[in-house]
Amino acid sequence: LDQGRFNSLSPRYYWVRGIEGHLAQGFSTGLNSHHEIGIGYRYINEASHELRYRENIPIARLPGADSRKDRDTRGQTRAHAFYIDDRIDIGRLTLTPGLRYEHIKQQQINVLTARPYSGNYSIALPALNVSYWLDDRWTLYANTEGSFGSVQYSQMPNRVAQNKIEPEKARTWEIGTRYASKHLQAEANIFLINFSNQYESN
Repeated sequence: LDQGRFNSLSPRYYWVRGIEGHLAQGFSTGLNSHHEIGIGYRYINEASHELRYRENIPIARLPGADSRKDRDTRGQTRAHAFYIDDRIDIGRLTLTPGLRYEHIKQQQINVLTARPYSGNYSIALPALNVSYWLDDRWTLYANTEGSFGSVQYSQMPNRVAQNKIEPEKARTWEIGTRYASKHLQAEANIFLINFSNQYESN
């Protein structure tokens, strides 16, 4: 990569492992209603190793593993998620309330300076989905749900220095309609996403 005064080579390595289990149980409650309760757990472990080698442009030599190294960071993210939802069918109406609890622990160390950075945060994310079948082909629906993105490794040193290690949060609101027949499928919706702790880079 040409960075003006020097060329850089930035190999990056990522390892991601995860496991998820989900259990669902359905039962009727009479009066033309049915429940399906689901519970689950997900674990993700991500490790990273990011390097950067550089050669000054006047040297006219491409950087390699024997060039000057000015970045060597190792990071790790451990993420746990517990969730539960209940799909409730009442005639043509379906309600699905749910809740997801996330816990994330992040660590990063600058190998060149031996300086560590870390972040540790938890959040509860409620959600609600509603749909109504006008007939066998046409559905109206609305939903709201929360989400967040963990702090990127490249942002961690700055965010730790400013004491702002927090996830980027978002709340989505959506309403729409869906049509599906043997010969035609169509969907139209509008949505709004409200961000907090949004990170921007340029």
